[in-house]
Amino acid sequence: MNKVLVIEDNIGQALKLKVGLEEQNYQVTIAATGNEAISRLKEAQPALIILDAFLPDSDGVDFCKSLKMDFQTRSIPIIMYSKDNKLKNMVRAYEAGIDYFIVKEEDNDKTLLMLADSLLYRRSRRPMTLSA
Repeated sequence: MNKVLVIEDNIGQALKLKVGLEEQNYQVTIAATGNEAISRLKEAQPALIILDAFLPDSDGVDFCKSLKMDFQTRSIPIIMYSKDNKLKNMVRAYEAGIDYFIVKEEDNDKTLLMLADSLLYRRSRRPMTLSA
């Protein structure tokens, strides 16, 4: 079963995503802060991270940069899900290594869930490669 780590400080939003992903048969772990997410990463070993841009203890973009610099987490796809719709902040997020940026709006939860499902499906269908 694919695992998803949702890093979101709004518990209502986090639970909404959790329910939607679990309906698609994904195992979901929630973290409300960057520090909590670091602990959960080790436990959950997620195939996908959904990251809020603004966390109580860290900036989502800076958090993404640290994940992409770490050998153990750099290959995990990250979807940033934020109310921030400023182009300069989206560019900054992509430069940090975000794979997709979705703006939080009324109907975008469905878009996020479809994107997550598509990413996880494609990831599971990748051929295994042997290292030399």
